[in-house]
This record gives sequence, C-alpha cells and structure tokens, in this order.
Amino acid sequence: ELEPYEGMLVKFENATITERGRYGEYVLKNVDADSADGAIFNEDIRSDSEIGSVGVSYDINHSIRLNKTMNAYAIVAASFGAPKFHPRNVSDFIVSDGNAFTPVLDFSLVAPSNDVEVEVTCDIEVSWNGTDDFDGDTLTYAWALYNAADTSLVVELTSNSGGEDALITISGTAVDGLLEGAGLEVGQSANFVWNVKVSDGSDTLGVHGSYGNFGDDFAPIYRKITLKRGIISSNDIDNEVPTEFALRQNYPNPFNPNTNINFELSQTSNVTLTVYDMLGRKVATLIDGEQYSAAKHSIQFNASALASGMYIYRIQAGSFISTRKMMLIK
Repeated sequence: ELEPYEGMLVKFENATITERGRYGEYVLKNVDADSADGAIFNEDIRSDSEIGSVGVSYDINHSIRLNKTMNAYAIVAASFGAPKFHPRNVSDFIVSDGNAFTPVLDFSLVAPSNDVEVEVTCDIEVSWNGTDDFDGDTLTYAWALYNAADTSLVVELTSNSGGEDALITISGTAVDGLLEGAGLEVGQSANFVWNVKVSDGSDTLGVHGSYGNFGDDFAPIYRKITLKRGIISSNDIDNEVPTEFALRQNYPNPFNPNTNINFELSQTSNVTLTVYDMLGRKVATLIDGEQYSAAKHSIQFNASALASGMYIYRIQAGSFISTRKMMLIK
C-alpha cells in the first residue's frame, strides 16, 4: 500500500514533536489530532535530499524545540512495511519565529579535566568544543562556577571575545578575590563544580550529557574542580597594559552583599562608575570622574543597603561607555 507514495513530498501542518525516540527516529503529530499516535520521522537529513545517509553531525531530533508548533515537510519512505518520513534538510521545519531548534547541547568540555585541584597563582584558562545551531543563530558562551554541595551559582562569566570563543581566560586576581570572599586564607581550598552555557539569543542552556540513541538524557554535565588559594605571581597577565577598554561581568554574580567589578583601560582616563536600579534610578556612585591609569582595575561594591533584585552598572572612561547587569540576592 505504501509503494505508490514512496518518494512523495508531504506537508504536516501545525505539528509538534511528541517523542524524541531512539535509533534516530522521532514522532510528530498535529496539535489538534484526536489520536495519540503521530508520524515517525527519521534523522537522516541531507542538503542534497539523498535519503538514508546522515548529512549532519548530530541527531537533529535532540535539538527540535518542545511545545513548538511547526509545519514540517518530509519525503515518504517505507521501513519494514511502515511509513517513515525523511525531512530533506533543516529548512523543512518551519516555525513562525524562525527558531525551531535549540543549540546542540552535547558539546564536550575540554580543560581543565574533571576532578582536579588548581592552585590559583595566575590566570586560569578553561576551554570546550564549540557547538552548532541548526537555525543558523549566532551563539555565545559563558562559563559558570557552582558550589559543589548544592550547585548554586557562584559566578558566571562571558567567554573571550565577548562570548564568541569556546575559551575563557579567567583573571587570577579575580579568582583570588572570589576565594578571599569565601573566607579562604592562602593555602586553603574549596570544592566547586563548573560547566558551560550556550545562548542562541532566545535561550541560555547548559551543556548536557551525551544523548545516545536511547531516550532523552538531558542531565547537565558538571565537572569537579578544587580551587586552592595561592599567591598571585608578580608576572600575572593582569600586570600587562590592556589593548582595549572593557567592562567585565561582576563576580560573584548573583552576590550578597559584596561583589567585585573589573574594568580595563587601554589608556589613562577619567572614569565614572555608577549603579542603577531597573527603573533607571542611580543608587550608587563607585567612581566619580577620577583618573585611572592604563591597566586592569577592580572595584568592590557593597550592596548591603539595597534590596534584592537586578541592577545595572555603567562605566564611562573618555568616550568608552559600557553597561552590564548584576543580581543581588539576600
């Protein structure tokens, strides 16, 4: 009965994914369907429409957004007497906002390796393998550090090049300040876990475990790390003159009540650093037009007088102006 329909291109209207499946198969059904059953789709997608060969480096069904209504095109094929549907490429999944897929989340963390102790005497470099987004969205990354006991967030930092790189160089003095804020003396250590988040502009999601072909393994990955407070080397990279102006993400973030704000000046400048609430009201002036040398600088902000919530901090150094958000949780 299927033979007359094999090779035909069909359109499914107002469908949504109901099962990610196994062996690369997944199920779509119409959102208003009476039956609980749906159409079985297969992962085999190629830009040249050849059926039976995987044309992408990941199982595409792992990235289709849940609870998303879409139109889907596919070519009819038969498998053991049952109909299977093969999309030709990712553009066969059409949603109103053009965002049918999350970033691929089973990318791998590279360094440092799991369960290591790092003595903080200089900058720390963390790296991972970059990932893809089938919608073609630009991706940005952030490194996140959590308490080992309960995975509560300690600090989240944008990766190098404004989040574009699969790499982050974390200032040794910044990490030392974090450990000092946690009450550690030189020579003492604390246990943490870390991972990486990726954003496509719509969602920010953490790296997940390998999905494999057997169900939905969406457990996030965490790597263990022990940070030991050392003595920051005098030739730490923080002593080098920055090549550009920059305002860095505060750490820790969220915070209570103290946090550190780092900024970099490529030339001596008069600096103003202010904090605003989400209504645009100025709540603190940390630097008021003072002259700072070309270097990396760190300012501590005490928010004990403020209420919990989101705040914006803004720097102006000459013609350079930049803002970032931070979260106070009491």
